Amino acid sequence: MIPRVLLLLSALLPAAALAQVATEVIEPRHRAALELVPLLESVGGPGSVNVYDNKLIVRATPSQLAEMRQLLDQLDRAARQLMISVRQGGVAERRDQGVGFAGVYRRGDGSIVVPGPDGRVPRDVELQAGERQRRDDSGIRQQVRVEEGREARIFLGSSTPHVVRERLPHGAVVQRSEYVDSGSGFTVLPRVQGDRVQLEIQAQQQMPGRGGTVDSRSAGSVVSGPLGEWFEIGGAVQQSSYAGSSLLGRGEGSRSSQNSIQVRVDLLD
Repeated sequence: MIPRVLLLLSALLPAAALAQVATEVIEPRHRAALELVPLLESVGGPGSVNVYDNKLIVRATPSQLAEMRQLLDQLDRAARQLMISVRQGGVAERRDQGVGFAGVYRRGDGSIVVPGPDGRVPRDVELQAGERQRRDDSGIRQQVRVEEGREARIFLGSSTPHVVRERLPHGAVVQRSEYVDSGSGFTVLPRVQGDRVQLEIQAQQQMPGRGGTVDSRSAGSVVSGPLGEWFEIGGAVQQSSYAGSSLLGRGEGSRSSQNSIQVRVDLLD
């Protein structure tokens, strides 16, 4: 008798569990329903959430529904407005130094003028040494406003005219100018995480090719940094040096350039 009772109870348990599953229709206020499906299915399981007319059709147990509502309270909010600021700075340095003879060399009816390192030509022949340094700073700053979770594109470049010839049906040939964009930039997808922001960056470079075409290259990366503060997302350093000598002197020098890209993300509301 006891085994039959246990068998009957085990058969009734699945039916009781199924009776607890409820269906509820939820209409998101700010976010698209499709965006929320994978997040809610992490609670109710695969197939527990469907979409119809931008409404969520949820089939789950009461405890799962309660957890889903709490999750929606956190996720279904108005998109935050962000201001993305980008600054690109470059520093170029040049140093030249040398030693040699300078002055006016007279020979017969002719003369040879050799200026010194500072560009001055002394009356008499002198042995001079000098050094010159130069530093150039340049920078570009851009800003773009974007909603959180949407891409923004920042591009630096120029438009190059390209002549296009076209033959009309009656045989005449006309030509017109088309402009091809070239330069570099990137698209950025921001996501705020507490007091930090994560940026999905897709760097792009476009160079004019033959026949009005554009050669493009791209590379992706993910970086993060504090909200409201500048942080570096890329850069490059180049250095070179030279040395030479002649009958009248010798010289050496160096060149260096440093470019950096920094970004800052601010909440506007």
